Amino acid sequence: MLDVTGIKVRSVESRHHSSITEPDGTYYSGQPMGFIIYPDKGIRIYHAGDTALFSDLKLIGQLYHPNVGLIHVTNPTVHLATHNLPNYLTGEMSPDEAALAAHWLRLEYVIPMHFDTTEESADVRDFLARLTKINSDNKLEVKPIVLRPGETFQLEGKE
Repeated sequence: MLDVTGIKVRSVESRHHSSITEPDGTYYSGQPMGFIIYPDKGIRIYHAGDTALFSDLKLIGQLYHPNVGLIHVTNPTVHLATHNLPNYLTGEMSPDEAALAAHWLRLEYVIPMHFDTTEESADVRDFLARLTKINSDNKLEVKPIVLRPGETFQLEGKE
């Protein structure tokens, strides 16, 4: 765990393609990661990075008890670089997978991210519908918070 001016950050596993080649031929590679961020007492934020759905999200939920999740809800259709693969399809989560991830993590709040448009997208609508069904089927209350660019969400820390 890393402590940066009182905010603790723990890296956790992520499943994602971890290399990219820029149009000019520059090649980058690294370890894909997600993060649990502890900004205040009682607040635990899970940032999914670009992970695909994987069953250890259940373990992350059990071990670290994130109460807010930043989860991507779409597979982007446009990329600025190539992954040196023909017909590359991204490894991020679909709306259905994102709703399942929020359930597995046992989040209190989920903030959808990583969708292609700043307008209300079909992927966000699909995610919200799927999350509602999973909440109903499992008697959960994972609350979605859909933010537009520039909007904020504030959660008070607990003493």
